Amino acid sequence: MVTASEAPSGLHPSLLLGAFAEGMLPGKRVVLFGDCTTGLPERLAELSGRKVHAYDPDDIRTAAAIARARGGGRSGGDRRGGAGRSVRFDVLEADLDLREGAFDFVIIPNLVQTLEEHADAIDAAALIALAAAMLAHGGVLLLSCPNPDADLQDGDAIEGTGTI
Repeated sequence: MVTASEAPSGLHPSLLLGAFAEGMLPGKRVVLFGDCTTGLPERLAELSGRKVHAYDPDDIRTAAAIARARGGGRSGGDRRGGAGRSVRFDVLEADLDLREGAFDFVIIPNLVQTLEEHADAIDAAALIALAAAMLAHGGVLLLSCPNPDADLQDGDAIEGTGTI
């Protein structure tokens, strides 16, 4: 497994998902469930050309992402940030008030981490059901789940597709 310190140029491994999804994102409505401090939400906004909604189970990371988006925590604005205020950050909760079918693309960069950090409020089945409900007809759910037992070398990839 590639760690943040092993990723090329010090990039967080979740940014690789942005590269993987690059061709699928232009013009898409995107939501991310997971760590908002990796730079992935901003990259997804660049690639999609639309506002990205990013929900992190950790309220401290969410606050850090909001402060970073505001330019170091200056007052003013709302929970949006990034170039052209293209990312809306909020805390991931089990009862998000989001319209079903509102997104074309749902990404969960690290399912295990997201569930561990939110174990008191949501389980795997509920999070995946939430993600599926957020998808418009024909939408894409992209998630990663690290396997500590896998013996992958740099550049190896395991891909799969399916229908929820």
